[in-house]
Amino acid sequence: MIARSAARRTIGTAAAAFALSAAATGAYLWSRKPPASPIPSSALSARLVDPDAAPDATRRSSPDVLVWAGQAGLNPHEQDLDSVRTWWLTTDDQGTRVVGHTRGVLILHDGMVWRWKPTEKEIPPCMCDGTPVAGKGVSVGADLVGVGHAGNVTVVSPPDFCNADAPPASITLLGTVGPFLFVRTDHTEYGCGAHGISVPRFVVWSLASRQEQDLLRAVDVTRARQTALAQLGPSPPGEPSLTLADVDLVSLQPAFDSTGRLVLQAGFKTFACHACTGATSFTWGQYSRGVLAPVDVIPAPLRAFDPAPDAVAWFVARFPDLVVGGWTAAGSGSAVPDSLRQEMEPGQPR
Repeated sequence: MIARSAARRTIGTAAAAFALSAAATGAYLWSRKPPASPIPSSALSARLVDPDAAPDATRRSSPDVLVWAGQAGLNPHEQDLDSVRTWWLTTDDQGTRVVGHTRGVLILHDGMVWRWKPTEKEIPPCMCDGTPVAGKGVSVGADLVGVGHAGNVTVVSPPDFCNADAPPASITLLGTVGPFLFVRTDHTEYGCGAHGISVPRFVVWSLASRQEQDLLRAVDVTRARQTALAQLGPSPPGEPSLTLADVDLVSLQPAFDSTGRLVLQAGFKTFACHACTGATSFTWGQYSRGVLAPVDVIPAPLRAFDPAPDAVAWFVARFPDLVVGGWTAAGSGSAVPDSLRQEMEPGQPR
């Protein structure tokens, strides 16, 4: 069998490191962990502007916006799904205000609201030389479930694999940018050897097209790759010196700065000895070292969603103790459906 990467979950950006995670045990965690080697804030703000990519004025002035966010600075193991909430913001002549909030992550698109829901599937025991090894395993995925309507769409299907004696599988919602969901999964496959091989996977899925989007090919990471190479530093003793060709792009992680602007970081990995794994700010499996580096050119599919609506900037400034994971706006000719009011609790963040 071909050995593929194994990973422990390490999510973050220098501006805000966050994730909504679902372990196979059913414990949904919101985690926030800054990288071991923070990237200077000056690097995060040094982005190139495409003169042809004008902001969507309708979106910036949208009267209704959904923002999902979690508490910052708390031990991730002390937070569950109830602490991650979606806030309904509305703007009129009197300014921006909070209509209400509800638990979990809600996404608005074409006048319909969807809730992020991790899913699980039981996997049969591994068979080695005709003998079952250990017990049954669990793989994880995620759906979007309609709120106020009967829709249900699969974002990531739980895979089939053999995972005897493996760490729990996990799925992490890294963030959302408009209809785009940034997702990471970690599963451990077992091939009847001494131990399992963990398999990380990165997915960008669009609610607009109901398909995966290959943003890794669409993003320009020329400068980010050079930054990553510098951050990786000298190779461990006995390993050859690294070149740009040795630094592989494996993920993208969105966040939002203090003004609501999109901050995108690229996750890179390179081969390393097993003992060297995890010695840097970003991990992507066994036999690898990884780092996060800022992307200075927002890829074309995301430019229509940056900058965020003014209401998002208002929310970030008004409630600095919350870390925004993503937002969606009603857009021209649509609004948040009245059925969502039944899901909402009144009040503002405390």
